[in-house]
This record gives sequence, C-alpha cells and structure tokens, in this order.
Amino acid sequence: MKNSAQDSIKTSDINALGFHALELYIQVVELGNFSAVAVRYDVAVSSISRQIKKIEEALGVALLLKHGSAKLMPTEAGLRFYDMAQSILLSLSDAQNELKSLTSQPGGLIQVGCSTPVGEILIAQMIPKFLSQNPGMKIDLVMSNKILDVVAERLDLFICLGSPAGEAKVIRKLGNGHNGVYASLEYLEKYGEPQTPEELVDHNCLIYRDDHVSYDKWVYRKGIDTGSVKISGTLSLNTSNSMLNMLAKGVGVCMAQSWMVTSYVKQGKIKKLFPDYDYVMLPFMREDVIYAVFPQVRGLPLKTRMLIDFIVSEFEADSILLGGD
Repeated sequence: MKNSAQDSIKTSDINALGFHALELYIQVVELGNFSAVAVRYDVAVSSISRQIKKIEEALGVALLLKHGSAKLMPTEAGLRFYDMAQSILLSLSDAQNELKSLTSQPGGLIQVGCSTPVGEILIAQMIPKFLSQNPGMKIDLVMSNKILDVVAERLDLFICLGSPAGEAKVIRKLGNGHNGVYASLEYLEKYGEPQTPEELVDHNCLIYRDDHVSYDKWVYRKGIDTGSVKISGTLSLNTSNSMLNMLAKGVGVCMAQSWMVTSYVKQGKIKKLFPDYDYVMLPFMREDVIYAVFPQVRGLPLKTRMLIDFIVSEFEADSILLGGD
C-alpha cells in the first residue's frame, strides 16, 4: 500500500466506494477509534477495521495512523479524503432536501445559538424578514459570549465569530470582516483626525471591558510592520451595542469589526481611520470571520437549510460585511 500524501485520490475511486463507506470513514476520523464506531453501528470492531482497510486498498493510500495506544489520526491523504467525503455527503443531503421541498412545506422550531455581538448586530436584524417570508417557522435565538457546542447544546445551528470548537460536523463560512478603528464625523470635526495609531494616545478612546478587565492596548499591522498603542478614555463598556451607540454619538474613537459598523458607514455617520493598515484590534481577538456551524452532514432539516441560505444571501447583499469598507 502506498503511504505518500502525494498519491492522488480519484473521484471515480470515491464514487465506487458508496455513501455508506464515506459515512463510516467520517465517523472513524471524528470518534478517533474503531470501537466507538462499532458501538454506534452495533457491529464487531473487526468489521469496522476490515471496512476501513478495504477503503484504503480501493484508494491505494494509507488514511489512518495509530497515535498512542488507541487514538487513530488521519494522514495527510486521510484529511484530504475526509474533506472530500464530507463534501460529497453534504451534496447528497442538499439534493435530498431539495427533492423533499417539492412535496412538503417546511415548518417548525429552529434552535439557533449565536455569538452575542453577531446576534445583536446582524442576525437579530435578519430574523424578522425570514419569519415574514416563512410563516410556518419559529426561531429560538440564544446568544452567548462563549462558543457553544451544537451537539452538546442540541442546537440546529450556531453562528460564531472565529473558528468554532466542539463536535460540529459541518462548518460553513458566511462572511469576512475587517478589524479597524472608527470615529464619528462629529468627533473628527471637533478633535481632528489621527493619521497613525500612535496618535491615538491624544484621543478619547472607547475601552472594551470584560470580567472586570479593561483592554487598553490595541495592536496593529501595516505590511511587515507591527506595533501596539496604549489607549485611554473617559468611558469603558462591556457590550458591542453600547460601544457603537457611544461611537455614533461622537463620545470617542472605537475599535470595531467592519460588520459591526455597516449601517453607520452607509449613513455617513462614521469614518474608518487608518485605511492603509491591515488591522487594528485587541491582542486576544480571533480572526474576523463569521461561520455557521451545524451538527450533521446528512439529513440536515430543510428548515435549517433554508435559514442558512437566507442568512448567506443577506450577508452577500452587504459589501462591507464581506470585507470591504
């Protein structure tokens, strides 16, 4: 058997395996051993082992390596095959749901979790339109400052900022943002516009505060140059909405993600500072990408798929959200 990750995995070889083989392999990668998969399918461990061996022989590559006493880890080729298998099963699920939609009217409750800033500023603004277009739907929206596990929390969908964690089976990117610094036109007319982040030491900055800690250090990058500036201000807050309200009222300069300030920018109320900088953000901030996370590859309920597609269409309609300013 070949072990090189450069060995090609042909689509024709994957098609010949069948959907059950793809699903079985995905389960082994996610659970990390044959025993757990055997329990899930109520078969002998040796049966799972033999089927994985047949998959490797059919593809001509080693997909799994033993790590430690029992943990199985995918090889480079194994990771590639895992992604391909997920994509194929997701396409099958989409096709099944599309056919079901021809003969059924979707409805029911959708349990949605959401990172608090994304939920307050974006998702909560979209939901009324979705519900008006789909009168048979109901949504239970739970916002949290923590990354929720869609499986453990029994969610149909979780929308988060930055790479999600937990046992999610499917992750879909919704949109990019851009971390930067903003000020209202009223503030700039009164106090002048700083030209570099270092000049923020002379300005009133809105400070984010969380768990009794005030984050008064902002980091920035411009090309290969990086740096930081210690800011100060007369007001600290612990929610995104309150900071945006103070920003719009001209209280001070605010560090924010582009999708947070979309409406204010469109209305001409605020301006982005330092547009030639790659970013200005808090040291602990994660990537400014919004993801949708849902718990299963196959059999995704049509109501959940419809909500995801609706949110994607709303995101795509907003150029600022997708990374522009």
